Amino acid sequence: MPRRVEERYPITIYELQNTKTLEEYKTILKTKIENQTKKTEKDSGINQLNEGCEVLFYSYNNNVDSEDIAWHKPWQEFFNIREPLVRNSNTGHGVIIINLPHANRKYALVFGRASSLLNEYYIRDFGINLATRLFDDNTVEVVSSKYFSMIKNKQIIDYKEEYNLQTDEGQAVDFIQARITEDYINRTAQDPHYIEELLNFIKPRASAGYSFVKVMVYGERITFDLITRSLELISNIQNYAERFPLPVMKPVLKAKSDFLDNTLLRLVKSEEKEFYLSVPFYGYDESNRFTFFDEIEAFRLKYENISSDYVGKLNSEDVTNFILENHDYIQDFRELYITVTISGETRPSDCILRWVDADLNVDGTNYALYDGDWVEFNQTYIDCLQRSVEKYEAECSIQKPELSFSSEEVGYYREHYPNELLDRFYKNGDGSIEGVYKEFVYNFALSQKTDWLLFDRQFGGAIEICDIYVRDEQYVHVKIGDSTALDEVFRQSMLGLRYAEQNRHKWNEFTNFEEEHISEADKCSVIFLSANNTGEILALSESKSLRCKMTFIDWVTFIKERGRTPKIYLGFFTPNMQAGFILHENLDNIALN
Repeated sequence: MPRRVEERYPITIYELQNTKTLEEYKTILKTKIENQTKKTEKDSGINQLNEGCEVLFYSYNNNVDSEDIAWHKPWQEFFNIREPLVRNSNTGHGVIIINLPHANRKYALVFGRASSLLNEYYIRDFGINLATRLFDDNTVEVVSSKYFSMIKNKQIIDYKEEYNLQTDEGQAVDFIQARITEDYINRTAQDPHYIEELLNFIKPRASAGYSFVKVMVYGERITFDLITRSLELISNIQNYAERFPLPVMKPVLKAKSDFLDNTLLRLVKSEEKEFYLSVPFYGYDESNRFTFFDEIEAFRLKYENISSDYVGKLNSEDVTNFILENHDYIQDFRELYITVTISGETRPSDCILRWVDADLNVDGTNYALYDGDWVEFNQTYIDCLQRSVEKYEAECSIQKPELSFSSEEVGYYREHYPNELLDRFYKNGDGSIEGVYKEFVYNFALSQKTDWLLFDRQFGGAIEICDIYVRDEQYVHVKIGDSTALDEVFRQSMLGLRYAEQNRHKWNEFTNFEEEHISEADKCSVIFLSANNTGEILALSESKSLRCKMTFIDWVTFIKERGRTPKIYLGFFTPNMQAGFILHENLDNIALN
């Protein structure tokens, strides 16, 4: 008996916003094609199918004859098209839009590079949401993820058989390949088994991104009725409860992106603290060249005809001050450009939003800049991040109010130790005592303990291995401030450890004012004082900044991966001395355990 020949037809499915008619979508497609040069529309039209189902088909290619395009051949039968699309160097492109009025949904099947034509009209999370209903977490084969992270950017995991999907902190799934399976456990025999029926038309292996699903339709003969029935089943499956959660970080649409740009600019100008802005650990310039941002020697900020030059590494204060100094003139964050100099080389100018981190909470939704573009996070992502922060907080964080400090104590040390502070801060003692900032005064105070050595500003360069070196025990970085400052000190700690490990051969050169040396330490610690004037200690898990939470996780991971122990000691900074927490009175009894 001859083997039955099976036809296969790969399709990529998007769900469209249901706010427009097929006629309106046709106009949108025609307008976009007409605006492209050397493109020829081959066919278009709207057909009424059974049960009120409507279909619009639209295809185009360059006006060059060549071989037939494989995906277009079935269209000739679907829609009674006489003239085929033909392949050329740019291939052909096509869209089929199907309206299912009884399901109140519209779907776009895209071919070639036509997906971009309707990009702003897609339901953004259609693909990922459908994936959690089509797949089981134990049928996942490949997962691609992005990371809202300093130490990890992209990951692709190829799962072997019998391995369940695992997600970790900061992971945002942007592509998943798996096998479609019916969920017999959660559905009774009386429930409609739409997935089981779908598998009569669709091969089990499928894939999904943020907004699309790719499937292989198959049958003895591929018909348009087979495709529409598959979409009807998919529309029913979308109403199922999800079978497993997926953390998702998805890009926002242009209108929302423009709104967030304007919101961030408004908040910077108002000097409010309802946003978070910092400079990342690393990134890529306009030429896509990897850069550790601590290596920046100088930079220029420019907005139209206004510019300012800066010496030293990029910092968020210079960016915000430039905007404040040109408050009325700067109206578009995307038009603010930066040019950096690294190793004597001036890099191409680039939009400043690619060189800073920012996150906002607007109407209960969390948004953040990711390589210059705004993204939003689903609740699964937020919940996963929060659980990780709480876990690491319980493991690494210690409240030590005895480490607290005050503006009054800054004055005390400036009055009683002026020469010591000036010599160590300015190297030559030539400067004002008021210029010795509070964190340095605090570090000097801590260094009065035996075996607590001052290394803040002691051997030059943008990177400091530590502010305080507890001899043979800990590298300690210190920061006073809010969530932004806490994020910064985690970054400094990571940079410091990386620098120490890369420069072990130079340790004899790293000496402080007393000519004491740095050596190995098993712990990497942070002392953070909340500057909220209330005497309250900041809990990491209560921070509103996603970036700060993610950097905390990065820091813990980074330190542990290098075989060291991370610790964070928390106190507070107030204007006046607090009874029972006066540092110079308690110094001898303080220990970092």
